[in-house]
Amino acid sequence: MATIGLATTDSSADNRLSHPVVSSPKSFLAKNWAEYDVSQQLQILKARLSFLRKCQTLKRPPPSLRISGANALEDSEKLPKFSLLETELLNCGIRKLVNEVRECNRRVRNAGLSTRLSDADAKSMNEHYNKKISFYISQNETKWKHWPMKPTQIFNSVKKKANNKAKNFRKKQKQKTRKTEEMAKKALDTGSVVILVQDIVPTGAIALLGRGLGFIPTPRADNCTLRLDMRLLTNKIINASRARLNPSEGYSHSYQIPKKLRRTNYCKTEPTTDKQVQDSTQRMIAALDDALRNKKRRYNCNNLSRAEQDGLKWLQKQVSEEKVAVVQADKGGAILLVEPALLKKKTLEKLNNELLYEKLEQDPTKDLHDELYALWVHAKNQNIVTAKEAKDVMGVSDNQKSDGSGPTNRISTLPHYYPGSSYFYPSLKIQKRKKYRLRLCVDTTA
Repeated sequence: MATIGLATTDSSADNRLSHPVVSSPKSFLAKNWAEYDVSQQLQILKARLSFLRKCQTLKRPPPSLRISGANALEDSEKLPKFSLLETELLNCGIRKLVNEVRECNRRVRNAGLSTRLSDADAKSMNEHYNKKISFYISQNETKWKHWPMKPTQIFNSVKKKANNKAKNFRKKQKQKTRKTEEMAKKALDTGSVVILVQDIVPTGAIALLGRGLGFIPTPRADNCTLRLDMRLLTNKIINASRARLNPSEGYSHSYQIPKKLRRTNYCKTEPTTDKQVQDSTQRMIAALDDALRNKKRRYNCNNLSRAEQDGLKWLQKQVSEEKVAVVQADKGGAILLVEPALLKKKTLEKLNNELLYEKLEQDPTKDLHDELYALWVHAKNQNIVTAKEAKDVMGVSDNQKSDGSGPTNRISTLPHYYPGSSYFYPSLKIQKRKKYRLRLCVDTTA
């Protein structure tokens, strides 16, 4: 039976590593491993990693990763299998050492240390590993000279695996490219994507637009929003329990306000006296909050092919440079690629038509908001709406005046109660004609 020789080193600097290490008859470091600080340990680990990678390049694993035994088999039978397994063991040792280097590097950043090894230790360590590499190279003409199949088999097996992997990757890429081309052709044939620019549009961009404007390329998990939604849900459960136990308190009053006019409150609500409900919600909060804190923000898979990713980058660049504009048709839902200059020209033709639009001297938004605010204050004073409704919808303050004569009715300074910025969105209409006979007209929506 073959036995794997995973030798342990006599050096105290190696006894804390969890991966196979190179055996050393004598210690080449002046101190024990524990006596070095974390930044010096990182330098030692990096030197070992460099040594193992050189062994990987030479296809000569160190003695601690070599295999012995199976003497009942001929060299021609066992050496190819030994060589392949030793290569896998060397790669495994390198991967584990890379993880240790990363962890040690993280600890160094957190500790803020930058202590260098002494010149004597650094020189001794470099000489130790250089001698080993030189010795392995010299064995090509001595010990390994009688093992001609060892390096050949390693090279051929690794090369075969690499070729198969590259071949499968190219095959999958060709399949994805062919699928992207079919999607782009279907989008153009069905009219879901119409190109009205002179530039050549990549196939990936057409296929991506054919998915629709509501398609989200590789969405990112918004853990913060999910945690806030969880708070709203638990507050709703607790408020429902309190309303059931004490109907006279009227906890459901805020839900009488239309949803679009409500102001979302993420504050933690008062606990309910129902111990079973309170304990259940607290366990749910603890479990879900911990899961969301540790949840990855990115998905492992990508819902775009390579061609579609390139097409998305092309669209983003062209739109940012104002070379193309992506709009949706007024009817039919087709997605149009047009030139921004043409879109602006057709829009201004409509806006400058006095039969369709009347030009205003100033923006009436502020005056309309002031008029609406005065209307809510009047409704509050006449008890048509409650003080809470006036505050939640329009931000009417219910604080009392200094002389105690009544509420101040001042407007809140929060931006939630003020109108947002106005925008103008042109919507194009396309006629169902041949592509070369298409004509543009604009239906403007403010």
